[in-house]
Amino acid sequence: FTYVTGMMKSGATAQQVNIQSSSLVVPGGAASTGYLTMTLQNPGTVAVTSVKLVMFDGEAIPNGGVTWISTIPTGGTASGNVTVEVGSTTSYNASTNTLTIISSALGITNGQLVAGQSYPVQLVVNYANGQTQTITTTVTASSS
Repeated sequence: FTYVTGMMKSGATAQQVNIQSSSLVVPGGAASTGYLTMTLQNPGTVAVTSVKLVMFDGEAIPNGGVTWISTIPTGGTASGNVTVEVGSTTSYNASTNTLTIISSALGITNGQLVAGQSYPVQLVVNYANGQTQTITTTVTASSS
């Protein structure tokens, strides 16, 4: 029993990517456009094959999210960034790397992102071994 239990535990070890830093910079402290950047670290033993940004401020991003970071090797770090703007619908434009969030989202006031306001963000991490990890965090906007 002890032998089999030990084998099962070693094979079921979950990977765990960590957020090293995150920022949402809003020019002038309140604007319809901000700049979201996150740096992630992979301290595990399995490479990350993609990180998707799937939710911002309560709004699900269409088409299963934005592939934000393509790979993170074992022991490595990588950063993702996207321009966030307030608009009439939630969408993503890959050619400009711009995420448009509907103006009625939870933390958006008067059609603007505001310094000091916290915005929930959700990421889905995909690993080379087929495992996934969901990271839900908040990013507090700051003024540039």
